[in-house]
Amino acid sequence: MSHFEFQPLAPDGRPTGLCVSCTTVAGVILQCPSVCDPRDIEHLCEIARAKPDHPVDLTAQTGLENAQRLPWSARLHYRQ
Repeated sequence: MSHFEFQPLAPDGRPTGLCVSCTTVAGVILQCPSVCDPRDIEHLCEIARAKPDHPVDLTAQTGLENAQRLPWSARLHYRQ
């Protein structure tokens, strides 16, 4: 069964934490911080699905507007 693999990344780009398997785009959206636009995530999932040999990196800045913004990133693979 084909699925997305969602791997959180450390600030230096190293994989960190557990790799999560998601069978739907909605599952990938739920793994992302709320600051991410679901339409952007859907688009990146389509890119990953079109080129399963090339992972797609997702990035965002999290935190409050007036506080320190923290980088967030993950790598998305589509497995067939």
